[in-house]
Order: sequence, then C-alpha cells, then structure tokens
Amino acid sequence: MLTLKPEDVHKCFRRALCVSRSWRRDNLLNTDDADKNELCSAKFLHAVCEELSVLPQLQQLQCNVVKVLDQKCAIKNSWKKSGEWLLDATWTSSYPIPNRADSNAITQVHCAIECESNSATKELYTDLSKLLVINSPIKIFASGLNQQNARFCDYMDERVEELEYILNSPQVRAQKNPADWYYVFWPSPKKAKSHSIWDQFGPDDTYHHLNEIHLFHRGCNASRFRKL
Repeated sequence: MLTLKPEDVHKCFRRALCVSRSWRRDNLLNTDDADKNELCSAKFLHAVCEELSVLPQLQQLQCNVVKVLDQKCAIKNSWKKSGEWLLDATWTSSYPIPNRADSNAITQVHCAIECESNSATKELYTDLSKLLVINSPIKIFASGLNQQNARFCDYMDERVEELEYILNSPQVRAQKNPADWYYVFWPSPKKAKSHSIWDQFGPDDTYHHLNEIHLFHRGCNASRFRKL
C-alpha cells in the first residue's frame, strides 16, 4: 500500500508555508484583491502539492488542484487556474479513452487532501467528511490555526482526539478502507488585528507561537495518532 514518511510530509508543508508567505509579500501586499485570505490559502495548498509531487511515491501520478499563478491572468482577472477534482487536492491514475486523445478516465485515487483555513467546527467537519468517504490509501487533513495564545496546543489535542474517535467508530471501521492519516495544523493567513497572521510571527508579535507546522500521523493499522 502506498505510504509517505511523516517526516517528508512535514518538510513539504514547511517549505510550502515559506513559499506562500514569500508569494504573498511579492504579489499581494500592495494590491486590492478582495479576498487575500482565500487566495493565500489556495496558494499554500498549491505549494504543498508541488512539494509533495516531487516525492518518489507521487511524482508519476496526476495531481489535481487549483493552481495559483505567479502573475495575475489579465484576460480572466484572476490569480487562479482551475484543476481540482472531487476534493481540494488528489493524486490519481487514469486510463486513456479510445479515440479520445485528450480524455482519460480516472480509475484510482492514491492520495487526497482537504485543507481548511477556518478553524470553525462546522467547516472542519464538512471537509473531514469528504476524506472519510473517499477511497484513498493516503489522507491528509490540513487545518488552519488562529489561536492568540498557548491554548492552540489544547485545540490541536482536542481535534486529534475527535478524529481518533471518529476513525475508531464502528461505522468507519466497517468501511474496510485502510488509510494512513496525516493531520496537519498550519497558521491561517486570515486577518487579525488589521493584519494577516502571517505578518505577525515576530518574537514579540501576538501570533509568533503559530509560526510552525504541526503534524500528527496515524498508520493504517494504528488506533492512535502520533505527533511528529
């Protein structure tokens, strides 16, 4: 069964955060784009996918994700280029359709990601539900953090315990759909106190404690998550 090293996933997310923050600084600080939070979140996910796609286990597969361009498309007045399929990001294999040179039928999902910058419970579990039903050996759930104090550690523990409870439930176990789970917490780019959290990582800033990627891993045969 396809699997990824937790250390490799963690490194990919860390590099993606650096790339995304640099992209935001170079392209958005002096613009009037309406929803920078959504755009930065999309850029972060795109960067994560680019990093993960370099790994040997995924580099031969098709990655389906919204792409965020380095330059705004003047024709469509947009930074984004569509590309997702079913979930926020998937790595798939496909089979060519006869006499259709530009068409393939997706036959298998090998890795799936749902990424949410909003820490509200409703949004989180709407995205989590998609991962629960998709048939994929690798499932990555990326959740944004925006807590102002050290309680973010309690928040992560609570969320991990909730996911463990769901994965160990009779309904999920009955699916017989084994998967490696990676629960990743990343700093949300949302605006707080008139500035993006990504601009408040200095040692004396309110959100300096969020300047990190936190990863919890649960192997397909395990019942608990392990923090990297």
